Amino acid sequence: MITDSLGWLTRARPLLLALGAATIVWVSGCAVQTDDGILAGPILTGSNEETVEAASSDLPRTLAIMPLRNQTESELAIDVVRQTLTNHFSSRNYRVIHTGDVNARLAAAGYGLDGEGLPDLEALRRIVGADGIITGAVTHYDKTFAGVAARISVGVSLEFFNAKDEVVWASADVKRSYAGGVSASPVGLIVNALTAAKHLYGDANLYRAADELGRALASDMPSPVALSSQELPSIITVVHSGVNQRLNYGDTLTIGLEGDPGLRASAAVPGIGLIDLIEAEPGQYVGEVNIDSTLNVEHAAVTGRLERADGMAASFVSPYGLLTIDNNPPEGVSGVALVSRDGGIQINWRPSESADASKVLIQQGDSLSVSVEATSTTALVGGLKNFSDTELLIFVEDTAGNRSAAQRIIGVAAPDPRFATAEDVANVLPALIHGIQRLRASKSPYYLNGSSTVATDGVLMIEPGTTIELASNSKLTVLGAIGAYGSGDAPISLTTKNGNRVGEFLILNSTSPSVVAGLSSNLVNVPIQVKAGAPDLIDNSIDNAFNAIVASGASRPVMRGNRISGATAAGVIVSEQAQPVFSDNIFTDNEPFHIQNGSTYTINVKGNQFSPAASMMTVLGAAEMDGE
Repeated sequence: MITDSLGWLTRARPLLLALGAATIVWVSGCAVQTDDGILAGPILTGSNEETVEAASSDLPRTLAIMPLRNQTESELAIDVVRQTLTNHFSSRNYRVIHTGDVNARLAAAGYGLDGEGLPDLEALRRIVGADGIITGAVTHYDKTFAGVAARISVGVSLEFFNAKDEVVWASADVKRSYAGGVSASPVGLIVNALTAAKHLYGDANLYRAADELGRALASDMPSPVALSSQELPSIITVVHSGVNQRLNYGDTLTIGLEGDPGLRASAAVPGIGLIDLIEAEPGQYVGEVNIDSTLNVEHAAVTGRLERADGMAASFVSPYGLLTIDNNPPEGVSGVALVSRDGGIQINWRPSESADASKVLIQQGDSLSVSVEATSTTALVGGLKNFSDTELLIFVEDTAGNRSAAQRIIGVAAPDPRFATAEDVANVLPALIHGIQRLRASKSPYYLNGSSTVATDGVLMIEPGTTIELASNSKLTVLGAIGAYGSGDAPISLTTKNGNRVGEFLILNSTSPSVVAGLSSNLVNVPIQVKAGAPDLIDNSIDNAFNAIVASGASRPVMRGNRISGATAAGVIVSEQAQPVFSDNIFTDNEPFHIQNGSTYTINVKGNQFSPAASMMTVLGAAEMDGE
């Protein structure tokens, strides 16, 4: 797990230098920068500084820095400045409570973390468990540019109270500014990589400006007399590659520490332990940890430690951010439901309850089909062949890249959205069909041995390529709805036992929307009867019938692209108040009539093909024909 290999440095240096090289300009011999990198450099300005010390006060041994009030127009400096002050004040031989612990205790007591509305000092000491309290505000944050260079200025006002509520030290509007350029140091390379990947919260120079501010304040801060003569090693900064990320298995955590040269350096991470850092260059210490699948760390501070041979050691918590290592997969979505779409499948679900869920992934085979935000509740997988089963896998991926267990679903693209949830009918059609039912080509043939009725609450859908065998006395009456989706390549075929002719097949007696497409019949005397509604009759092929289609009642069937041939009475019979619509149909060799209209309405048969041609002899009754 812990390695002293520095191979990453050799590999990363050319890339990271290239990322930042274009940002370097030289002004009076000093490197400066834009937002793309950082290089240790001198304080450029220090202004308006005033410090006040109490003449005689009892200094506490344990202190806590309260959340700082924000008197600027930016939120960037608040947490960085507070953590950096914690690091530097620790060097003054106080036991400083970590800001995360202070925040947790304040929140548990019902107080906010904006520095406003805090209780009195006695209550604060009791809540956080410290006898010294520091309160104050960030008074100044400014980012300016000179050409391509960025300069960050930050300032604070602080008061340090002891257990007697006395002010033992104060600072009023102390400000520091910093500007720097691209770093070639091992520690600087880590910062540059974080900056290039946009993982740093705010400008990289903010951390340097806050460090200079904390260092200046700490040098002026009183420390306990008994320990004030003990000088500790100096740590300038600690940085790690997991800032504002969630690392997981296969990632590498890189830690860098900059401080006094020639000492022993390490870093402590809760859940991982102590990691030895190797001095790659004088004062530049680095180390790596390869993340394995068993590690899980949530919002852990990375604390650098620098120790002299005499045992004196200094600690410094990385101000750049906490570390999270997450190898726990998120919960998957729930309540998955499918809706068929023409050429696609719509998938609906309830989102994952995992707080770190990032996105929902839908995979078809080995390919990713869809990626949507974790808060989404629906997605469409398109480009699918209608009526072909499609296996899909649904994952939830979290911000660390962990994936939930795959949910396997089988969906079907279809023109009717109900097809995906329909139930399969038994091979022998029942006398009464309720609910949403379907006939599938892969399970045919189906047998219609007598009278079967699609009830008013029923829907029957028939897949292309399905075969239905009819008995001599069979018929299918639709009081609900039907969706028959045959095609020229995959018709819905009507057959009979032993090739015998039968009397009738389909009777449509419903106003519910229905479609009959791609039906192929040559052994049924009256294949289709329409008594009500306005069903779509599309691309059907009906040969050798007595009457191919009969429209009666007040029905208004839409007949488009049908091929009707060889009828021995009339290809289409129209009666009562029926008003069919004809377009692009082909009528061939129907005797004595292609169409017989006994309706009270005139029919329009223009735009259809007739052989023999349409005339008063082949189209009987009131009709508008081409050429009139």
